Amino acid sequence: MFSSAIATHSAWLALSALTLGSDAGKPESSAETVAAAAPVVLDVRANSFTASSQDSAALAVDARGSSVVTWQSRRQEAMNYGVYAQRFDARGRPMGSEVRVNLFADGPQTNPAVALDAKGVAWFAWESLDQDGDMGGVFARRMDQALGSGTSEVLVNETIVGHQNEVALASDPQGNALVAWTGPHAQGRAVFVRALGADGKPMGSEVRLSEVAETSPVRATLPSVAFDSKAGFVVTWSEADERGVPRAILARAVDAAGRPAGAAFEVAGAELGAPVEPAIAIHSQGVMAVAWLAAQAEDYVPCLRRFEFDAEHKSWSPAAARALPTQCPGYTSGLDLVLAEDGRVALLWSSYGDEDRKADTFLRWIDADGSVGAALRATGATKGHQRLAVGAGGRRLALGPGGVLALAWNGDAGQGDDNGAHLSVHGLELAFEGEVLDSGSLATLTFDVEAAQPHEPPIRVKPAFVTLNSNLSIGGPDFGFNGISQTSLTPPDPHLAVGPNHIVQVVNDSVAIYTKSGTQQSVQTQAAFFQQSGFMFDAEAIWDPLSSRFMVMTNNRSGSQGFFELAVSDDADPNGTWFRYHFNVTAAAGSGSIDSPNIGVDGTAVYLTADFPPFTTGNFLIFIVEKAPLLVGAPNPITKSMLMTTSQSWGTPVMHSSAAGFYMVQGLETPSASNLVLHAITNPLGTPVLTSFNLPVPTYTAPEDPPQQGTSSRPETFEARFWSCMYKNGKLYATHHQGSTRVVQRWYEINMGNWPSSGTPTLVQSGNVDLGAGIRTFFGSIAGDGQNNIALTFARSSPTEFISMSRAYRLAGDPAGTLTPPVFMRLSTGPDNSGRWGDYSGTVADPNADGVFWGTHEYSVGGWATWIGVYGPCTPPTTYCTGKLNSVNTVPSIGSVNLPSLGTNAFSVTVSQGVPSVNALVYSGSAPDSAPFFNGFLCAQPPLERSPVLSLDASGQGTLNVPVTVGLLGTTRYYGWWMRDPTHPDGTGVGLSNGLQVTFCP
Repeated sequence: MFSSAIATHSAWLALSALTLGSDAGKPESSAETVAAAAPVVLDVRANSFTASSQDSAALAVDARGSSVVTWQSRRQEAMNYGVYAQRFDARGRPMGSEVRVNLFADGPQTNPAVALDAKGVAWFAWESLDQDGDMGGVFARRMDQALGSGTSEVLVNETIVGHQNEVALASDPQGNALVAWTGPHAQGRAVFVRALGADGKPMGSEVRLSEVAETSPVRATLPSVAFDSKAGFVVTWSEADERGVPRAILARAVDAAGRPAGAAFEVAGAELGAPVEPAIAIHSQGVMAVAWLAAQAEDYVPCLRRFEFDAEHKSWSPAAARALPTQCPGYTSGLDLVLAEDGRVALLWSSYGDEDRKADTFLRWIDADGSVGAALRATGATKGHQRLAVGAGGRRLALGPGGVLALAWNGDAGQGDDNGAHLSVHGLELAFEGEVLDSGSLATLTFDVEAAQPHEPPIRVKPAFVTLNSNLSIGGPDFGFNGISQTSLTPPDPHLAVGPNHIVQVVNDSVAIYTKSGTQQSVQTQAAFFQQSGFMFDAEAIWDPLSSRFMVMTNNRSGSQGFFELAVSDDADPNGTWFRYHFNVTAAAGSGSIDSPNIGVDGTAVYLTADFPPFTTGNFLIFIVEKAPLLVGAPNPITKSMLMTTSQSWGTPVMHSSAAGFYMVQGLETPSASNLVLHAITNPLGTPVLTSFNLPVPTYTAPEDPPQQGTSSRPETFEARFWSCMYKNGKLYATHHQGSTRVVQRWYEINMGNWPSSGTPTLVQSGNVDLGAGIRTFFGSIAGDGQNNIALTFARSSPTEFISMSRAYRLAGDPAGTLTPPVFMRLSTGPDNSGRWGDYSGTVADPNADGVFWGTHEYSVGGWATWIGVYGPCTPPTTYCTGKLNSVNTVPSIGSVNLPSLGTNAFSVTVSQGVPSVNALVYSGSAPDSAPFFNGFLCAQPPLERSPVLSLDASGQGTLNVPVTVGLLGTTRYYGWWMRDPTHPDGTGVGLSNGLQVTFCP
């Protein structure tokens, strides 16, 4: 393998030399040129553990050409993320085996960076969730050449409160390092740095590098660090304005002790497009190069600017900034660069092209005189994905001695792991001229290993209940509260169930119970809740209206076995007893690799579904469990299974009423389709029978990955599968996202027509959540209520919007296919670079009242968070009944101010034309009336509630403020005013208004 790669590398060098001779005025490479470029590099898989995924690969190369690759590995460490590394010699040969870098293993360790000193001794830095006591913290460790011994972990950030992340790292030849990261400050986020000594200990305190005004919500993101013997350390970062729009790339020099050396200076403004994701390189001749991505239309374009250090080594003189379009198919995401001593720059990026969004990684040289080379494939592998970590502080490209290029990437090299961490090496024959290390020549150093630095982490206080009224800058008008935030897994996959008085929310890793007013009553990991071990993820929660029980399920991979975990509450209060069941479905599915589960229920059974390999063609398991024993915790319920081959991920509903079968809906995973497949299961506990029906619908296409503001990262939308559907009163409501050029949420209302017993399904209506040019909607969920109102909760983004949480609804009488204008439920405060979002959301109708819907989804506040909100239609109050003529010859008239909405909560009942300056009160009942009363009419039926005594003003007007509570949602009350009228001619001394009908709404 090595000789083949070396022999063919001369052809790569020859092609590079030809393209480097072109000038900037000539056309740059075309998509055809890129596609024709032959891969001639050596690819090596770095990870030995191949289960799950290895991501965020980064690397460093030392003075002898030896490289260290580091990455995050999912499920390798206590079924969570850990940081691992592998050393290679200059020929790309592994030296030893992969090693775990982090020592603390409780929770995820992610997004590593690595730097090497002149002798190849390594510094690592990474993010660790909750290790410092509050959300993300930054940790570092120094390890010897052999990666066999190292220091204790160093807590880098001294500010504990909030989420510290986006770690970058560089080292000087003597082994001192500078760590940069972002953390909260004032109303925004700032860049911080801290110097670490070669002895593995901090050299000073953390220093805020970006200049954030105390009152300005500026967001500094994604630092990158480089070192030069003359310039010292230089840190660059992207900065956004108070709206979150990226406005500049800034840089600042830092001395060896971690102190700023001069003021920050601008690398680039927004002249070439909103700038994000900078990378920096410096060489010893006093030249610096910074690359970044600039937003142009719906893509990002690599940009480059060179700087020269003045003779006094005090300031950098910039050349002109330059945009360098890739001319590669698809969209651009991820960027890094290296700077050679002769002034050449190599740019590295990933392009996501074709309808399957295939990732390819490309490399281009720009000569010192500005000549631009062709874009060539940077990896030898061409099948599957070859992609760079996006916006990562860890370096993905390095230049070794003799012009050898090394790059770290994630994906498939055809070496037995389609989502692994890989090293690719260019220029191997040049490495033979220098020293080549072998594993026997690696030094093993002894470090002083100390206990972790003492600190007093704060008690983590998450607001259990936050109304949006006090925080409208990042939310909508709805009532809501914070759900679970930033657990050990990304994405959160939020889902919820709503009962009469409680809400159960699930995310990846956790289960929580809330009152409807937002008080968190409990939160547990899935392992604790289900009382099982293994890797549990993709949970769902439902309220079964037919048995008045909560049900929670998740899938579990334990060893080579796949399980459904199912828990059923013993009554309508989820704080009580849960009956738990542990179903091994490995044999039924033919594999233990369970994924993407769903839960549905009808009057007879609970339906648990999941995908199994081969995931490219699909195996879909329907596991049917007898419901009656589950409700009393009885063992051994009847179970049946049906394995659907060449299929996956059917929508699995909660059935709110009886039907001729248990219904499921399937979206075809093809580039384009104009029908849905409806399925009905009959005789579920005997010999289940599956009947299918093709329903014509408007054409839908495979979804694109949506762009977002502030980053080139786009979240994976998978396919046009159905994550959400439900059945009520003869109607199946379903939603999925679709659209190959612009993804939008599509929804359907289907009359099932008592099929398959009689009749056939028909499409009542469908529509898209289309918010206009450029805006995407995706990962939505749907619910319908007893009046055929429909609600959807979904994510939305655009090139000028962060991904945020939104909702819309329609009333049954609205024009077909339409929704109300959408409303933001929660606005994100920055972009998300994880490549994932959602993947689920939850929308359910409140079981207590029609027209009241609850929704949950993800939003971003540095890490991810979830929100639980309630929304729905709101109608103005109406008057009825008749007021009584009073002693001043007027009829008191009841009225109101504002809508009776929980979200705005500014509702009041008023009266005018009353008797001036008398005492009064407001009464209300749950039913209207017009019964004779003191020669007038009592406009509400007893039993009545009455307000405190009020006073009308000198003009006979009065106001009663009526707080709207969660318990009032969907209820209707009938109000009237009673007042004193001592001179009334009828001698009763009583004045009465007409009545007001008020329906309380979200």
